[in-house]
Amino acid sequence: MKYIHTFESFLNEGNVVNEKLDTKYWIGYHDQGDTFAAKEFGIKSKDFKDAFDEAVDDWNNEADGAENQIKGASLKKIEKMAMEFFKIEKWISVNVIQAMIMQEA
Repeated sequence: MKYIHTFESFLNEGNVVNEKLDTKYWIGYHDQGDTFAAKEFGIKSKDFKDAFDEAVDDWNNEADGAENQIKGASLKKIEKMAMEFFKIEKWISVNVIQAMIMQEA
């Protein structure tokens, strides 16, 4: 089991490795489509904007109250991280984006 030094390092566990996004960490969430989200959300997309908008809309529609919706600075942070994943891997899925949202929320 991996030892995590601080709570902050735990929160940022999947975000960066040597100043680059750890895409392998996030790919694991794509592969868990059967249990993490609906199967259709596990489709690899080459269209970042459509996948990102779908993930955020779905998350916000399912959120219990406005305080649990993703918006503002959190939305920008997730979008930046998701875009970096997309640039490296050349695809993204709603599962990956929602995992990023879940970790941020």
